[in-house]
Amino acid sequence: MFFLNPDELNEFVQKGIIHSKKAFLLGPIGVDLGAFPPVPPVTAPITFLLAARLLREKGVREFVEAARQIKAKYPDARFFLLGGLDTNPGAISREEVQGWVKEGVI
Repeated sequence: MFFLNPDELNEFVQKGIIHSKKAFLLGPIGVDLGAFPPVPPVTAPITFLLAARLLREKGVREFVEAARQIKAKYPDARFFLLGGLDTNPGAISREEVQGWVKEGVI
């Protein structure tokens, strides 16, 4: 069994859940937060992000329509889509996304 921290490994061994010879400590994994020091937030221009697969069901088109309406009043607002193209029946096409980019809405 693999463990990411020694406390959990020790607990499993001490409780007899696993024999120590079958436990392996990988060590911590993840993002080293020390490598990314905090910076002051960017407050202007106001920015919106939708993180989702590019599917109709995820509200992508509603996000784009909201972007159009907001940008009509606040042209400096920024809107970003963060998500991959998909092959599901509800997928948004690359051409449609490129059209929104060309339009300047996202």
